[in-house]
Amino acid sequence: MPKQKKAQNTGRLGERWFPQQLPANWIFQPPREDIGIDGVVVICEDSPSNGLEFRVQIKSSEEWKIHKESILLRVRKDNLNYWLVGFNPTLIVLYDTSKNIGWCSWVNQLIAEDISVLKGESKTILLRVPVDQRLDASIWNIISRQLYALHQRIAKRIIVTGMALPVIETTHRLMQSLHLIDICAHNWPEDLKDFNEKMDINDLNTRNNLDKCNDLVDAEITAHKEIAQALFELDRKLNEAGIPSTGAKNAAQKYCDVCAKFIKDFHKYIEHSGSGFQTQVDVKAMFGYRNQAVREVTQIVGNLSSLSLSIVHENKVFLEK
Repeated sequence: MPKQKKAQNTGRLGERWFPQQLPANWIFQPPREDIGIDGVVVICEDSPSNGLEFRVQIKSSEEWKIHKESILLRVRKDNLNYWLVGFNPTLIVLYDTSKNIGWCSWVNQLIAEDISVLKGESKTILLRVPVDQRLDASIWNIISRQLYALHQRIAKRIIVTGMALPVIETTHRLMQSLHLIDICAHNWPEDLKDFNEKMDINDLNTRNNLDKCNDLVDAEITAHKEIAQALFELDRKLNEAGIPSTGAKNAAQKYCDVCAKFIKDFHKYIEHSGSGFQTQVDVKAMFGYRNQAVREVTQIVGNLSSLSLSIVHENKVFLEK
C-alpha cells in the first residue's frame, strides 16, 4: 500500500469529522468523482429549507493561525471560481485537528466586499474566514435560514427580470427528455443488450442490420442533446437578464462530458441543428453511462424545482402586498 502524505492524512480527518457534525436527518453525499468539492449536503427538516442543498469544501490543519479574528486561507483562483458557480452555494469548513473544532463561512460572502479579486492576474486569492461562526450544533439553524434566504434572493431577481417562465420551461424540457431516455432503456431488445461495437447511426448497413434498435438510439441521443441545449439556452437567457452564475452552464458542461464518453463529438453535435451531422454511438458505453447521465439530470431538475418553488413563493408574497 502506498504511503500517505501527512497533508492527505490531515485532510481525511476533516472529511470524516464534518459529516458527524450534521443534524441526524441531514444527508451528506460524497462526490462520485473528484470534482473540486468534498460533498453535497441535503437539508431534511420541517422548515422552508427542506430539500435545499449546499456544497461543502473542507480544509484541515493541525493548527489554524488566527489573525484579527480571522483565519487567512490562500486558495487557487480556479477553485474559488468553481465554488462560486452552480445552482448551490458552497460552504467552506476549516477544521483544527489538534483542538477538534471547526469554523464555516459561505464562499460568496467571503468575497462579497471585493469581487474584483476574481479579475486580477494572480493565480491565488487570500480569503479571510472569520472565527465568529463556530461549526457546532447551534450553527445548523443559522445555515438553514441563510440558505433559504439565498434562494429567495435569487428567486426575487428572476421574478423582477421576467425569467420565471424560462426556468419552469427548462424544468419541463428536462423531464420530457428524461422520460424519453427511460422509454428507450425499457424498450431495448433483450437480445441486443450485449452489442459491443461502435455504431454509426447514419450508416445504411448498420441501420439495416440493427433495424430493431436504430430508432431507439436516435431517440436517446436526441434526448441527451435536448438536455444539454436546454441548459445552455437557460444560461444564455439568465445572463442576458443580468443573472449570471446560476449553475446552468456548469451543469450543461458537466453533462456534456458524460455524454461525450459514448457519443462521438457530442460537444459539436449539440451545436448542430437539422439533419446531416455524422456521429457515432458506442452502444455498450451508452448502457454503462446512462445511469450517471440520468442522475446528473435528476439533480438538476431537483435544483430547478426548488428554485421554481421559491419563485412561486416570492410571487405570492409580491401579489399579497
